[in-house]
Amino acid sequence: TSAVTIFTLPTPTGITFVVTAPPDTRVKVADAAVLIRRLYRSYADIILKDPFANPDQPIRSADFTAAVVGIMSGR
Repeated sequence: TSAVTIFTLPTPTGITFVVTAPPDTRVKVADAAVLIRRLYRSYADIILKDPFANPDQPIRSADFTAAVVGIMSGR
């Protein structure tokens, strides 16, 4: 749509990661793919390895939140 640019990554675990950006953002598809793969890698490392995580529940993890903030801020 013209309101946002949408990038998605369907994963083998059944989760689909979605990143949106304003349409005037000059995000390259390759850069978005790297970003989404980093998000998924953090998800796999933090959430999937947590024995108490339930895939049917919202993600509530301070470690994952910190990882997402770091990735999105370019760290």
